[in-house]
Amino acid sequence: MNGFKRLSRDMREEMLTDAKDLMRGLAFRDARRKSEQCDLDEYIRFLSEGMEFVTPEPTKRVTRDFRL
Repeated sequence: MNGFKRLSRDMREEMLTDAKDLMRGLAFRDARRKSEQCDLDEYIRFLSEGMEFVTPEPTKRVTRDFRL
């Protein structure tokens, strides 16, 4: 496992629906273009505004490989 939860069937269907929607695709494309044009301060401001929607969930990571 890579530490990520598996997507539910509903989430997969929603992502596929979004991918097939022309208007959603254009919105994502516009957002990507805008992100490529903004400066560092604007990008940090954008990330800061989105932090309220992020809920940190620490994951337990187990390793038996201690090589450097």
